[in-house]
Amino acid sequence: MDLIRTTGYHRRPAHVVAEKKGFFAGEGLEVSFEEATYAPGHNQGMAEGRWGISLSSPDTMIARTTRDGVDFLLFMQAEEGLDAFLIGRPGIGSLEQLRGKLLAGDPGDSNLDLIRKKILRAHGIEESDYQVEIIGSSPYRLEAFLQGKVVAAMLTPPSSEKAFGAGGTLLAKAEDYVPNWPLTGGWGLRKWIESHRDLVVRFIRAWAAATDWLLEREHF
Repeated sequence: MDLIRTTGYHRRPAHVVAEKKGFFAGEGLEVSFEEATYAPGHNQGMAEGRWGISLSSPDTMIARTTRDGVDFLLFMQAEEGLDAFLIGRPGIGSLEQLRGKLLAGDPGDSNLDLIRKKILRAHGIEESDYQVEIIGSSPYRLEAFLQGKVVAAMLTPPSSEKAFGAGGTLLAKAEDYVPNWPLTGGWGLRKWIESHRDLVVRFIRAWAAATDWLLEREHF
């Protein structure tokens, strides 16, 4: 088996299926996955070659390539759409109530922070109208939310479900502001991808087969 080290913020359904149903093994691949919790650490690790492939939104790749000059390459677009929500703590029933308050955030060029800014700007609320504490990925933002350290956060499942279960209020849906968001892509350093082309092609085949499996209704 040939090992590919991957990372991302969530293990995606196609990844789980490819692993459990033998699609990776069928391509002679052993695919490890390390969950990322903080965008700067993820980005630095990818730039240093700690992992060969990131399975995450390409927005980070674009930001690091255009701003920092890191030679990343996108080789696969796997999912689109973003199941994310701006959720307020109990008692916060509107976006206007976020003015002057502290919100949970991830680094400023991460996808959910960019979308939060877009949502609030669409309602006339600029970044100067509220505060943001950089906390990390959804599970960490949820923790701060539940502890009452922040009044609102952008969250994805299952963290969003836990926030709603704790009485959180829906302030906005990401998909209403950014439809067809490129949710999951496969990307990495160009030099790694080019030098491991055969592995990457086999990985894509396994991922595509797992996606086809998911789309066949008889499995559900």
